[in-house]
Amino acid sequence: MRLVFTTLTAATLMSSAAFAQNVGTAGKVPDFAVTLQQDETMVSKIAGIDVQNDLHEHIGTIRRIAFRGVNVKAYVVESGGRLVAVSPLALTFDYSKAKDEWAAKIDATSLQMEAAPAFVPRS
Repeated sequence: MRLVFTTLTAATLMSSAAFAQNVGTAGKVPDFAVTLQQDETMVSKIAGIDVQNDLHEHIGTIRRIAFRGVNVKAYVVESGGRLVAVSPLALTFDYSKAKDEWAAKIDATSLQMEAAPAFVPRS
């Protein structure tokens, strides 16, 4: 968590300097600004979604997303009353426009999740 905070703090300080350099340039988009499309995925849309397997069995719920730098390191899934850090390569995501919701799938059973090492967050 400290790494994420430190990274975000450094990024904020660097973007503040970039913003200060662009002050007074009417009509010019600052270098740090990006345009997001309506279909961009927000972390708030992923945290809290249910994870199912191919048999449509409920495996768990995504509770947290861990980053290393700018990359997703793991999705922390609550399964069977405990947390498991799952590789981002192990999950697939689908979006339903009709329902306006995300769904996550994993090729695992509840027993396999139970056998996986528990993730214990630092306080």
